Amino acid sequence: MTPTSRLYRLLRGLLLLPALCAACDLTLYSSSIQHCVTNFEVQMNWTDPQRWCDWTVLSSLYNDLTVCTEMLADALQCEWPNPEVDSLFVGVHGRWLKACPRYIAPLRDPPLFVLVPLILAPVLSTLLVTALIIWLGKRSEGML
Repeated sequence: MTPTSRLYRLLRGLLLLPALCAACDLTLYSSSIQHCVTNFEVQMNWTDPQRWCDWTVLSSLYNDLTVCTEMLADALQCEWPNPEVDSLFVGVHGRWLKACPRYIAPLRDPPLFVLVPLILAPVLSTLLVTALIIWLGKRSEGML
C-alpha cells in the first residue's frame, strides 16, 4: 500500500468526523496536519535526494501535501490557508528545500529565426495599413 493511498484512507476517515461545533479546533487541526507532513516525509525519503530540487518530481508531492491540509481544514471547518499551514510550509521548505539553488538562469533573446518575424510582422502591417489609409484618403478627396 503506497503512502498516498494510506493518506487518502486517513483523510476519508477524518472527513467522516461529525462537526461538533461551528468553530475551528486549531489544536485538533495542528495535530491532524502532522499526518500530512508524515506522508510528505515518507514520499520525500522514497525520492532520490538528487531529485529533491526537481520541480517535475516535487510538484506532485507538494500538491499532495497541499490537498491534505486543505481537506483537513474543510473537515474541521478551519480557514485555509491559516497560520498553522504557513508554518508547516515554512518548515517543509526549511528542511527539504533549503539546499535547492536559488539561482535562476537569466532570460535570453530568442534565436533570430524567431525574433525577426515577430518584429517584422507588426512593423510591415503598420506600414501597410498607413499606406492604405493614405491611398484611400487621396482617392476620395475629389468626391465631396
